[in-house]
Amino acid sequence: MCRQLIRDGAEWADSHLWKDAQGDDLPEIDREVIALLDNGKVVFAHRPYKGKYIGKSLTTGNIETFENETYDKGGWNQPNVKWWLDIEKLPNMEE
Repeated sequence: MCRQLIRDGAEWADSHLWKDAQGDDLPEIDREVIALLDNGKVVFAHRPYKGKYIGKSLTTGNIETFENETYDKGGWNQPNVKWWLDIEKLPNMEE
């Protein structure tokens, strides 16, 4: 009985915590989440807005038009995101 409860809890956690980064259940646009890359690295990632925007170039100092680059089916801000985890950020500990 106890082993079955542990097994059921582990299966629930597996299906509800880490989500497939290339699936249909993705975080809302621009929400920072914890992500696991295909090489095992843990990073912060988000799905940026698609489209163009105007900003100041860090290299030239000129005002230019930029476009967010997205990767893979999930439209992530970096390539090779395999899994993602959505948790609330810790409260600000600075006072």
